[in-house]
Amino acid sequence: MAYHERALGDDHRTILVAIEDEEFAGFIYAKREETMAIFDREYDLHIIEIYVREESRQRGVASTLLSEVEAWEPAQDCEYATLVVHVDNQAAHSLYEKHEFEETRTFYAKPLR
Repeated sequence: MAYHERALGDDHRTILVAIEDEEFAGFIYAKREETMAIFDREYDLHIIEIYVREESRQRGVASTLLSEVEAWEPAQDCEYATLVVHVDNQAAHSLYEKHEFEETRTFYAKPLR
């Protein structure tokens, strides 16, 4: 599996793309971001989006993308990796728990229309 990195012209954002058998397999988009003043740390690695195409799922692509983004140089001064996942996405919950993510907050949403 090959990976390509693109920084999007910003040293604190990255997209890693997974290629499997010369085909797009998935990507992860992440950024190093400053935390709010109420936290006792300066930066978090925030995973904005991770996607693996259906044909490449259950083959380690997402796990490798997570490991690669955690090794990304700007992430080295981050204390935590954070992300948001839909409550019904049990496959993602299992993946993140396997990678030692813990549920720390609850997010509420209300339809306005």
